[in-house]
Amino acid sequence: MKHMLTIILLFSFFGLFSQNLSKISIFFVKNSVEITTTSQDEFSLWLNDSSNHDLKIEKIEVYSDTNGTTQHNQNLSLRRFTKIKEILNALNYQIPTPVIIGENYPDSLEDITNYDYWRRIDLYYFSKTRNVNEVQETKIDTFLKSAPADTTPTPSKFFVDEFNPIILSIEFYGGKTKLLNSSYKELNLLYDFMKSNPNVNVLIRGHVCCGNKMRLSKRRAKAVYKELRKRGIAKKRMNFKGMSNKNPIAFPENTDNDRQKNRRVDVIFSI
Repeated sequence: MKHMLTIILLFSFFGLFSQNLSKISIFFVKNSVEITTTSQDEFSLWLNDSSNHDLKIEKIEVYSDTNGTTQHNQNLSLRRFTKIKEILNALNYQIPTPVIIGENYPDSLEDITNYDYWRRIDLYYFSKTRNVNEVQETKIDTFLKSAPADTTPTPSKFFVDEFNPIILSIEFYGGKTKLLNSSYKELNLLYDFMKSNPNVNVLIRGHVCCGNKMRLSKRRAKAVYKELRKRGIAKKRMNFKGMSNKNPIAFPENTDNDRQKNRRVDVIFSI
């Protein structure tokens, strides 16, 4: 009888702690700590469902895309984790130390074909169904929508380094010099930096993919220049230059991702 009791206890023990490790991914808006609408709905459902379980968060991995500097992406990843941590702490979950990967993906994750996919946090967890009497009513949807806004200042991606260009999160309509509306947030940040640092000058460079298109690359650089001029940045502080396809990041251009990396506008600051 004693041996039988021991066996039962062992099975109970392993039943509690040998569940499969599960994962939920939480995705974010580009260059922001705002959770995407789709992901917010999924996260809300997961939190509501987890209220019916004993849940242990085993590991947290935080990623970002490759827009901006490596340091900027690391800082953004940390701020995204802080937002999720605040939500989970408010619901009394124990949070492990995160693995902040940013854009420094392990070798096994180097194939980046969709930037949206890398703006995410992965939560790995174990769960066990609770006794019905232990379940407490929660209001996760209300909590997510009323969670305090992130007020941490966004670290600037801009710095003076005459040898290392900084890639702007600026895009154009295909084959044209007209800026996409999504580019104006980055232009605002660039303007703020130039205005706050009146001793800094800038060289704006346009790059293209898919062949020699010097005129297009120069006109795209000039489009950024003109936006800054309209806002009052002095001509003498700025210059622009077309690079065509002479300075590619990815070579050869085998994939859409390679071509996306090569289609860009970057800036070099000097004093």
